[in-house]
Amino acid sequence: LREELLGAELYQEFNDNDVKFIFDSSDLYDSSSVIFSVSSDDIGEVGVFHAKDSESAQKLLDEAIDYVENMKDEKQEFLKNYMPSELNKLNCADARAFGNYVIYTVLPADRTEEVFSFVEKKLSK
Repeated sequence: LREELLGAELYQEFNDNDVKFIFDSSDLYDSSSVIFSVSSDDIGEVGVFHAKDSESAQKLLDEAIDYVENMKDEKQEFLKNYMPSELNKLNCADARAFGNYVIYTVLPADRTEEVFSFVEKKLSK
């Protein structure tokens, strides 16, 4: 995903401990990849998790939605005052499930849809 869609040089991957700090229910997934923009003035972030089963996927989706909503609440005022150009990404942040995969994005609307479409196509093969 990072190489094919977002540009490998623009994003870096969180290590496992960072991911566990964000999503403390690590027993719900067996693999994950969470990437973030390396630029300090870009809040772009994408997380991909493979849940162990459909029940875990639903719980993980709920957790991803909570994470995105908390991010919106916590960063809204800061971005309004210091990085207003990033508000679009925050407002378009979303989380969705594709079978046992749970994905969240903090990207502009067009990029968000591009990522979700890309994932859906990859998983339907």
